Order: sequence, then structure tokens, then C-alpha cells
Amino acid sequence: MGPPPKPLPYDEWIRKNEEAELGQEMLSDEHVPPALLFLINRQRGIENKPYILPKIKSYAEDKDKLGELRANALDNYRFRHALQDQTLAELTAPNGRFNAEELCDLLNTAISNVDEEAVNQSTADVGQWIGDYMAANGYYPHQNSLIIKQMIMSTFPSINTDGKATPENIEQTLIRSRYLIGKYADLEEKKHGKYSLLGGILGKGHRPQFFT
Repeated sequence: MGPPPKPLPYDEWIRKNEEAELGQEMLSDEHVPPALLFLINRQRGIENKPYILPKIKSYAEDKDKLGELRANALDNYRFRHALQDQTLAELTAPNGRFNAEELCDLLNTAISNVDEEAVNQSTADVGQWIGDYMAANGYYPHQNSLIIKQMIMSTFPSINTDGKATPENIEQTLIRSRYLIGKYADLEEKKHGKYSLLGGILGKGHRPQFFT
């Protein structure tokens, strides 16, 4: 079977960004670590600059790196889970850094402050990637379209159908998203024989601080 695939070189990305601020073209690479892109886009939001959107790679570009992509999944799930944990903690704390209305304003501004055509193209590109992946991996989309749609709905249940964040839906949106990310992380940890996220690993010890 050979050695397990090595993760994408996330440390190298972060080192490069620390040594010399990476340009927008480089940061729009889809394989930039989500944690790094979050921190950069957070600063851009503070400066009222549009967020950097990743350029979606095609399945043809990714197919020889699927092992590396999968190897990074756990780190990315843990990052997103910890971010949502901290956001929920700030949102519900009596003296948190923001309230529900402020958080919704921030999120809705970030969503609206992008080129709509680019958003639509990215959405289409993700859909094409999924279709190409399924065609190449034995799912036969042309024959199994109905069950594939059902599988996608089972795998990706609704998080928010309102089209925007509101003070009424923001907490439930975060809780649902956090729960799903936790399930995916738990699957990866069990696959690698590691500890369970849902067993409380992120509830113990040091947590990275995303809001300072």
C-alpha cells in the first residue's frame, strides 16, 4: 500500500506569508490553508477591502493530489470547529466582543462585498468538481442522479435557508455547522485511529484565539 500521503505543505504557506506578505494572486490559490485565509480576510474586512476568494481548481488539476487533500482534512475540520466554538462563546458571553446583530452585520457585509459573477462561477465550478469526481470514482452520475442528489442532501443537511445571517438564526446556524464539522472530524480521526473530537478533545487544553 505504501506510505500514507503527506499533507499539503501548510507550514510552508504560513512561513512564506510571515517572511513576505503574499500577493492576492498567490493567496487566491484554493490550497492556501483556510486558517491563513481566514486571518487575512478578517484583516481585509476590518480595512473594508473585499475578501479574497479561492480560485476553484478543476478535478483534473486535483486528481493526482486527492490523497494530500484528504490528509489535510482533519486539520481544516479542527480549525473550523475551533473557530465556531470561539464564535459561539463570544456570542453568548455577557461581555463578549460582539453581539448577534454585530456578528450578522459582519457576516452579511463579507458575503455581499464580493463580485456576484465570481460567486456564481465558483459555485458552478464546485458542482463540476463534484460531478467529475463522482464520474471518475464509480458513481455514474448519468445513471444515478436521483440517489446522488439524495446522498448529497443526507451529507449536507440545511444549515441556513434564509439567505443571510440574522440575530434570530445566527446561533442555530453556528450550532448546526459546528455539529456537521464535528461529525466529519470524528470520521477522519477514527479513520486514522486518533482520539475523538466529539469525545471532547477540543473542549480541553489550549484553544487558538481567532478574535483578539
